[in-house]
Amino acid sequence: MAVSSTSASNTTSIDVAAIVEQLMKVENKPLDAIASKISQQKLVISDLGTIQSKVATFQDALKDFENPISYNTINASSSSNKVLTAAGSSGALLGNYSVSVSAWLCKRKCNCLRR
Repeated sequence: MAVSSTSASNTTSIDVAAIVEQLMKVENKPLDAIASKISQQKLVISDLGTIQSKVATFQDALKDFENPISYNTINASSSSNKVLTAAGSSGALLGNYSVSVSAWLCKRKCNCLRR
């Protein structure tokens, strides 16, 4: 929409639509700045949520290490518990051990050692 004014010396035309558009742009600048800050804050909140989740996962993993017994345990096992039982203790040396049976004992009072 253009408005024109006529006088004896010159003619002036004012573009009202362009003026209103420029005024709206100027008026919206603070709102655009706030929207940008809100967007940045949402990104920060999202990142903090990710960090919180990872810290919680890390804390759960650390719970196993709070008790020294949980990572200082010696496990012992036997392929046949009927022949040999095994147990580990805190003073045991780590490693793999083989046991070979060279004699059997009988429950009766007889000499039944085998070789």
